[in-house]
Amino acid sequence: VYTRGGSTGTVGQSTEQEFYGLEAAVACFKDELEQKTGLDWKDRMDPIKPNKYRFVVQNFTQKQAGFSGGTWQYWVDDGIDGKVC
Repeated sequence: VYTRGGSTGTVGQSTEQEFYGLEAAVACFKDELEQKTGLDWKDRMDPIKPNKYRFVVQNFTQKQAGFSGGTWQYWVDDGIDGKVC
């Protein structure tokens, strides 16, 4: 089971674990998902829980074909630039 996570703008962390059976690997994955998101696998599309990671659905077909267009946006509210909202 390979997991990777982290905050925007950071390298993040990743782990890789080997299992000898599918059931143990799936149980590990589901446990990790619940720890990080606060949601069960069946509820992964529910609203985000406070102070937890968001479950992100990726379109690997589109990713492999290459993206065209799009906008990268994120919000930084650290006051470092003197702007006040």
